[in-house]
Formats: sequence, structure tokens, C-alpha cells
Amino acid sequence: MKPKIFEFHNENDLVQEVEILIGRGINKKKLYVISLNSDRDRRIAHKLDISKVGVKEEGVDTLVKNVFRNRAKRLKAKFKEFGFDETEAEALESELEAGKILLLQKE
Repeated sequence: MKPKIFEFHNENDLVQEVEILIGRGINKKKLYVISLNSDRDRRIAHKLDISKVGVKEEGVDTLVKNVFRNRAKRLKAKFKEFGFDETEAEALESELEAGKILLLQKE
């Protein structure tokens, strides 16, 4: 099952939503942050004690292939690992390129 997607224009709104979700009993380990900047992902994930997409979510095969891919293709591969098809992955990538931060909530 595909995760729920929340889109944010800034980190403050993302922080508020994460706090709401955790208050509703959502496990922090089921929340993933994705942006165009991997340092930003790491910083937000650390600050909120939530996850960023890593080897566990991508799988070793995708991780190895991503070494040779550009950022756009790496992002699409990450979204596909979460169950999104090519069209959905491209749409999500476009949202990131528009400056948004995405929060994915796995069920």
C-alpha cells in the first residue's frame, strides 16, 4: 500500500504536522522526509527523530543503481520503492523541484 503524502512549503509546517501525527499515535519510524537536498532530509529527520529514505527502504539493488543516476532519477527510484508508478513518481519529483518538502506516512 502506498504511503500518504503531505506537502509542505517550509519546515515549520512540517514540524507541526509531525507533532500532530505523533499525537494521534503514528509511529515516528513510519514517517519519512524527502526534499531535493539530502542534507536537509538528514537534518529534519534528526531534528524530529523520524526517518529519511535509506537502504532499508530503497533496497541494495536500487542503492547501487542510484550511484550512476542523476538526482531526478534517484528520486523517482525512491518513490517507486514506496509503490508509486512512473507517472506518480514524476509528479512527486516535480513537487520537490518546486521547492516543496514531502512527508510520507507508511501505514
